[in-house]
Amino acid sequence: MPGLSIAVATRAGVVFSEGFGTADLENRVAATSQSVYRLCSISKALTAVAALQLAETQKLALDASVAKYLPEAPETWRSITPRQLLSHTSGIRHYRNDAEEFQTKHYQNLAEALELFRDDYLLFKPGTSVQYSTFGYTLLGIVIERASGEPFRDYMRTHVFAPAGMNHSREDDIWAVVPNRVRGYRNGENGDPLNCHLEDPSYKVPGGGMIGTAEDLVRFALAVRNGVLLREGTVRELFTRYNGPNGLSLDLGWDVEEFQGLRIVGHTGGGEGFITDFRMFPGSGVAGAALANNEDSRLPPIFLKRLLVSCHKDSLHMSPAAVVIPERSEESACPWKSNEQKQIPRAEKSARPSE
Repeated sequence: MPGLSIAVATRAGVVFSEGFGTADLENRVAATSQSVYRLCSISKALTAVAALQLAETQKLALDASVAKYLPEAPETWRSITPRQLLSHTSGIRHYRNDAEEFQTKHYQNLAEALELFRDDYLLFKPGTSVQYSTFGYTLLGIVIERASGEPFRDYMRTHVFAPAGMNHSREDDIWAVVPNRVRGYRNGENGDPLNCHLEDPSYKVPGGGMIGTAEDLVRFALAVRNGVLLREGTVRELFTRYNGPNGLSLDLGWDVEEFQGLRIVGHTGGGEGFITDFRMFPGSGVAGAALANNEDSRLPPIFLKRLLVSCHKDSLHMSPAAVVIPERSEESACPWKSNEQKQIPRAEKSARPSE
């Protein structure tokens, strides 16, 4: 894997943020704490918060038909609700094949991207089964636009990124000049890195088309948990799986699971050139993000949970020690030295206000 950026936060703030390896092999640019990666499906967790914000202000009814916000919706969509889009129970399909995922057409807005799936049959009656669907989140993004009266990217910038202190997060516009943007890679047949396939993610911004830093993601996690972005009752709902029809166990855009006897929430991502992971223990407020620029890597999901368990246990004892990256193992190797000397003691970082 060429490069990796990791950030860790406790409820007091960011306590660790570093880059390892290389962000751009051709130009020999090192990965740092400020490296901007494709977030891939972590974008869904960000979009979910936007939808729940609008539900709190009664601008969006989670259990109303999407046709309330999209009168031109085809007949097959009129029984779909925003809640079903959040929980992947709408019946809208996912990608059929790689060619469909590797879109290179640039869509000027989300409404244009509906052409990819609006004429398709639903896979099942909405609410009766589960099918992971990035296209469902494209539709949810349009619902957010109509409910808020703002373009999706503007809503995210004003109501999610800015209040959370996510200074490097935005839509993944391939035409824009983005400082510190990371290049994505895949493995060739002999294991050597190759440039990833070309992709324009303008068709899936709400479900897989945002970019940002690892530090942005842990700031986002804290902003959700600490009531900056959502009310306490909404956060509780977001962090709890609920029983749906036909015995389905569902969530609202964040993965909610148990790990070593602890509830952990967040989302993973994977796409052209990148693999990403973002997790938090709601009880202790320990959050972490690991972003890597090789789509064939398994490191972030394996590595991050191990790191966060260590930090969670440490936080319970209020230790002032700096976060320590776990030693390399065969299962979760991290074969680089840090590109930064930025290991931040908790006592020092905690005193700083959020950016």
